[in-house]
Amino acid sequence: MTGYNLAEILRRYFKGVASEEEKDVLMSFLIESKNSEQVQSIMEEIWSEYAVIDPVFNADKSETLFQKILAYKQVDAPSTTARPVNRLLLARRSWLSYAAAVLLFFGIGAYVWNMSNGKRTTPMAVNPSLVQNDILPGSDVATLTLSNGQKVELKAAGQQTIADGNLVVVNKNGTLTYGKSDELLYNTMSTPKGGQYRLVLPDGTKVWLNAISSIVYPTSFPGKERIVSVTGEAYFEVAKNSKQPFTIKTFKDDIKVLGTHFNVNAYADEPVAKTTLLEGSVRIGDKILKPGEAYMNGKVVKTDPEQDLAWKNGVFNFNDQRLEQVMRQLSRWYDIEVMYENGIPAIEFGGEMSKSLHLSDVLDFLKGSKVKFSIEGKRVIVRQ
Repeated sequence: MTGYNLAEILRRYFKGVASEEEKDVLMSFLIESKNSEQVQSIMEEIWSEYAVIDPVFNADKSETLFQKILAYKQVDAPSTTARPVNRLLLARRSWLSYAAAVLLFFGIGAYVWNMSNGKRTTPMAVNPSLVQNDILPGSDVATLTLSNGQKVELKAAGQQTIADGNLVVVNKNGTLTYGKSDELLYNTMSTPKGGQYRLVLPDGTKVWLNAISSIVYPTSFPGKERIVSVTGEAYFEVAKNSKQPFTIKTFKDDIKVLGTHFNVNAYADEPVAKTTLLEGSVRIGDKILKPGEAYMNGKVVKTDPEQDLAWKNGVFNFNDQRLEQVMRQLSRWYDIEVMYENGIPAIEFGGEMSKSLHLSDVLDFLKGSKVKFSIEGKRVIVRQ
């Protein structure tokens, strides 16, 4: 940090007058510094100064800076496909220990802000046109279609008891739970854009449903096989029962398991359907998956389970993903339409960020010298 005064730069940051060079220096220092006690001391000093002046504004600034640390910074990197690559260097375990004090400080600031105010001011260093038309992230919301065709809206808040014939289903804290029943009916859970939900089937199998997805399932499993149908994306933790194999039908594959943890990505707008195995074993056709493998287009391939399961764990993982792949994920989660003004820029990204961010924050992290974003209603315009 030779030639720079960290405390003064932080003061300028919180005032909203820091230059781009100063912001760049600040991010680099917070990431690279091994003296967490020094950083914590300076941050506490600055916080005490500005919290008195405007605690809401300041807490928002601290959260914004914290999120930028987690997704900093964009650099060019070589690519075997000769594509320009924007990589977001993130908070990995290798340096988390060095920045622990910084992360704790920001975490406390964000917590105080969320609990005491529950509102958001314009974050600094974000394109004003993005913030003006900002869009909230998705939430736990879904629709349950009962056997008689009746539709019930599901939300995480509160508790619902839903009756389908003699069957009683409980909806609580973003999870729909079925108890054991002898009544064989068929229900459907579906999520909209910007929605996700959880489901516990009558046999104890746990299902996480991603945005724009659906699952059709029986309310009991009396036969020799447990069968459900899925569109979109879902993660399963299948209850073990060697006498009753579990089969998931998609538009592309039939996935057969006994008891295992795996992810199914079968969106119609994705170029391929992908099944990723985390635990146990899965059979698709004549192929058997092992943990850490995926099935795509009739082939078994190595995969990154952390990336494939990022959506379930509340983050976006954009490692080695092209811009169009990234924007498809954002389209589903933020309920937006994406328009490319001059074709799709040949850009790849790397890194991950929280799914709880506002859309403007995500787009601000993704922007680079060769791509710009603007939000117009429910539409995001991508420009080169």
